[in-house]
Amino acid sequence: MAFCKYTSSFLLDHYTLVDNLFINEYLPYADENAVRVYLYGLYLCTNPIGHDNSIESMSAVLSMTAEDVLAAFKYWENAGLVQMSDRTPVEINYIPVKTQLAPPKKYKPEKYADFTTELQKLFPDRMLTPNEYNEYLGVIESRHIEPEAMLMIVQYCINLKGGDVRFPYVLAVAKDWAQSGIHTYSDVEERISEHERTSDEIVGVLKALGKKSSGDISDREFFIKWTKNWGFEYNAVIFAAKQCGKRGGMKRLDSLLDEYYRLNIFSPKEMEEYRERKDELYSLAREVNKIIGVYYESLDYIVETYVNQWCMKGFDEEAIKLVAQYCFKRSIRTLEGVNKAIGKFYSLGLVTTSGINKYLDTLLINDGVIAEILKVAGSERNVNNVDRDYYNTWTSSWGFTDEMIMIAAKQAQNKTQPLAYVNQVLSRWRENKIYTPEMVPATPTATEVKRPTGYAQRDYTSEELKAFFTNIEDDLEV
Repeated sequence: MAFCKYTSSFLLDHYTLVDNLFINEYLPYADENAVRVYLYGLYLCTNPIGHDNSIESMSAVLSMTAEDVLAAFKYWENAGLVQMSDRTPVEINYIPVKTQLAPPKKYKPEKYADFTTELQKLFPDRMLTPNEYNEYLGVIESRHIEPEAMLMIVQYCINLKGGDVRFPYVLAVAKDWAQSGIHTYSDVEERISEHERTSDEIVGVLKALGKKSSGDISDREFFIKWTKNWGFEYNAVIFAAKQCGKRGGMKRLDSLLDEYYRLNIFSPKEMEEYRERKDELYSLAREVNKIIGVYYESLDYIVETYVNQWCMKGFDEEAIKLVAQYCFKRSIRTLEGVNKAIGKFYSLGLVTTSGINKYLDTLLINDGVIAEILKVAGSERNVNNVDRDYYNTWTSSWGFTDEMIMIAAKQAQNKTQPLAYVNQVLSRWRENKIYTPEMVPATPTATEVKRPTGYAQRDYTSEELKAFFTNIEDDLEV
């Protein structure tokens, strides 16, 4: 515990100092989340032992996941502004922007003489500093980029942003492209050609977003990701852009297309249909949550991950709620549990309310038959899952009728394990192809099997569910 520390009111009445070098050289080139994490972390440094100084607290305050927070700090570590410890929990140490952890790495002048000469020619209006040269050479070596490829990247950035483009912007492009496997002169040439081929389409997308611009490198990278990596057609991108309107620009469009991509929605028609039923999906998500007794303030993830996927498999709204009700009665109180149940019903070809009810009705009827078989065999116990497995094998796999099973059950009377004995009898009959009462040697009097009827009801009780739901529990894996 600290001997002296700030009070929370003292902290709120004072200021967090941000170095102008950070604002000038780093902030313009970092994404929004990285900047938020850096600044909030800088604020926490003023009270390092405060109870809110943890990654969990930061994640909650910034509405980000812990993974996203760590990814942001990793970005700043690569930029040389923080150090991340290897131990758990991780510690973040801020480094003064003007301070370097080690002397700049020295590169052999003769190795990059041609590169540095050509690089200076690209900036005729100002002299490049030794630090800038060092930054370029560092990226060339660490990302394995050919010097000629780096010069082409610099020239392309100048063409788009003008001669006053700053080196952090250029290097951010170079690193991003290297991450995508672009290292050689021919790689860069192909990527730039791809950008130029999409220039008119980029203008069209920006126009649909209500912006008058030819776009920059990031806009072109977005478009390549949407069309080349994710597989959206140009008309689908335009349709989604018009849905965004004038709010958020390319980042909002990227978020929307990311949602469509995860939902396997690619055509304008599918997008329109999803938009029309989105309110219904959110309403259904709330209903399912209510049924199983959970609450989530944000439903976006639930709709995308669960509800929409269920609907795409063909389940109607009532069928989904029916499965949720069954799960609740079986003490399955998670969306993942409902999802597994949905998946198993789907594997059985049951996606409608009537189909699911009919299947469960059959299970109830079968339990009645099995109970009668047990009674004839001399057992008064309740039906269990082993009994159901036996019955399914005898009828579905071996092809015996209920009448034949009942004859075998009569022979099993007074046996220690009557159903195991029935299994032996039926197995022997199967080997000898005995499938009718007339073929059974010394056939005991057959007992007529009356299959239970009258299961028109649909609102099953918890007791009924407990009686048969274990029959599909292994299939459902919930």
